[in-house]
Amino acid sequence: NTANAAAHVEEIKVYGPSSVPPTPPPPSNVQIKVSGVAASSDDGYHVPGMAIDGIENPSNYWGTSAAVAQGCVPQWLRLDLGSVYSLNTVVTHFYDGSVRTYTYYIEVSNDSSSWTTIVSTKTGSGSVTDTFSQVGARFVRITVTANTANAAAHVEEIKVYGPS
Repeated sequence: NTANAAAHVEEIKVYGPSSVPPTPPPPSNVQIKVSGVAASSDDGYHVPGMAIDGIENPSNYWGTSAAVAQGCVPQWLRLDLGSVYSLNTVVTHFYDGSVRTYTYYIEVSNDSSSWTTIVSTKTGSGSVTDTFSQVGARFVRITVTANTANAAAHVEEIKVYGPS
């Protein structure tokens, strides 16, 4: 590495004998690719993209600072799906496994202005799967309102699914 002594790989793909990637089997649910923005992040490193990069790791998360001046809870993370999709499941992997519990709710919108609650306020830790009646939406927003360890919001990974 010409910049430092670290090794970095953003993505790696392995293919069979032909140059065309194999067709994956049809999934039971379809994961939707998203982009994200948040009310704040703690240090410019734990940015919204960390929560949608496919990596579930305690050193790779979106998070806010517990310091009041830098944004304590409530804080939100908004996903833009790019188009309106039919949705019925959100899987959220909260930071720090089962060591802390988060209070949160989830909303959807087609215009990022008017929001409809699809998951009412509840608590969870580790990996939490929320299923709900199928709804069409372009935007999904999770708002963290409390954390049993401090006043910060953290999401290691969030995935949005629609029906098969």
